[in-house]
Amino acid sequence: MNTLEAYSKLEEIEIFIKGKLDSKNQYFWPIIKSWIWRYFLYGNRKQSKIEKIFEVNKKFFLIFYSTLINILFYIFANNDKKINILFITRKVNERKLKNGLFTDRLIDPLIKLLENATAPKKIIVDKLIPNNLSQIKHLMPRPGIAYNIYGLIKASNNKELEEFIKLILDKLEINNKLNFYSIKKDFANYFSWFKLSNKYLSRFSKLNSIVVMGWYFPEMMGILAAARKNNLISYDLQHGKQGKYQAMYSGWINISEIGFYQNVPNYFLNWNQYSKDNIYRSDNLRKDHIPLLFFNPETYWDYLSLEENKIFNLKTSKRLLFIAQIQEGEIDDIMPIEKILSLIDNFNNKVSLKIRFHPNTPKSLIRKNYLRIKKIKNQFVNINITISDKNNIFLNELKWCTHLLTFYSTCCLEANKYEKGVCVIGNDAKEIYSELIDQKRFIWLEKLDLKYNNTFYKWLEETFNEKKFADNEEINNIDIKNKLKILIKENKKF
Repeated sequence: MNTLEAYSKLEEIEIFIKGKLDSKNQYFWPIIKSWIWRYFLYGNRKQSKIEKIFEVNKKFFLIFYSTLINILFYIFANNDKKINILFITRKVNERKLKNGLFTDRLIDPLIKLLENATAPKKIIVDKLIPNNLSQIKHLMPRPGIAYNIYGLIKASNNKELEEFIKLILDKLEINNKLNFYSIKKDFANYFSWFKLSNKYLSRFSKLNSIVVMGWYFPEMMGILAAARKNNLISYDLQHGKQGKYQAMYSGWINISEIGFYQNVPNYFLNWNQYSKDNIYRSDNLRKDHIPLLFFNPETYWDYLSLEENKIFNLKTSKRLLFIAQIQEGEIDDIMPIEKILSLIDNFNNKVSLKIRFHPNTPKSLIRKNYLRIKKIKNQFVNINITISDKNNIFLNELKWCTHLLTFYSTCCLEANKYEKGVCVIGNDAKEIYSELIDQKRFIWLEKLDLKYNNTFYKWLEETFNEKKFADNEEINNIDIKNKLKILIKENKKF
């Protein structure tokens, strides 16, 4: 199911549940909405017996491992009396640097920018084992035996919750035991993380706020609910595309009626006005869950590290950057190299193609596609094909290219800022970036197919009036400092 279809399902349910939630059970919906979004967008593949056995054993191992780590943590760890802001991220956002150290592409730039004005700390919520000794300080306790039992009991002894789950599954016509217990599992996870986080957050005597990455996972919602109970301000930092059909940010038509959801952030830190407007579309009178215009910390940090300009011949060289993505929604093949090369091959000018993988692509999938590219590139000797160095910052790649091709990566918004040629692929991209396509800033292809070659060649032939990176008004140090004040000035308890 594509993004629009999944979003439409959730819109129907939002209308259906109007008037069915109150101040006591409002937290039901964010957890169930997250489950539905994942179910329809990523599928609900049945596991084999071997996979089920492995998952059960893994679950028991993690529970006992977490129990042991928690005991050691509370024995040896000191209370953090100076910390004002806690940044809670996930290991998927880590990037290994050339010097062997690991950095979070969005959180670490913010910590560097804020450390002279306040006392920030980073936590990696799903990190079990540190990459090195320096990462131990970034680990957070996880629910052990006691917290998991608590979560299971809370999720099991709630008849109102069970009835609400059945009501939603009946409406969606997917009511079966597997789906019912899958949602109950998310609630058990939520309750266990809420209980754990309530204890963990109380260690920080001067803590005023938390900033999370990807608020819509059950464990993150447990942390957010605990933050609210401890009178802490919570923010969600944008970490990827937030088009008008990203259901965990758009929609939410019942906010005014409900007032607030205890497991949703107080504020959303958006990279641009486009993302902010998408959140406000459903309800711009809300008193909580407010979108704020912020910036992309990774792009700003990369801007400070830009390499010296290289001189290219714009008239004779077309430089196409393909941004690959992870498998989600309608994307079955993250690297349709054969189709891309077939389109480029008949173009009348020389084209250089550079391929950049998504940072979260599994290593096995990258290796598989490396071999695939190596095998086919010899058949297209007139096309210069290279693979981006994963350690090279995106803005350096963006400076290199004249045109950018992707399914719907948010990289295309950066490319648009610098007035590069942008082509997006697929129905999801059409829905997400419909306004930019209508404004003729992006071109859109339903799929990579030779029947679209005239549209593609016309776009590739065009020379765009590219902005110089140094002249970009959005990279403005004063503006960045003012936006950082959101986390400092608002950094006080309710």
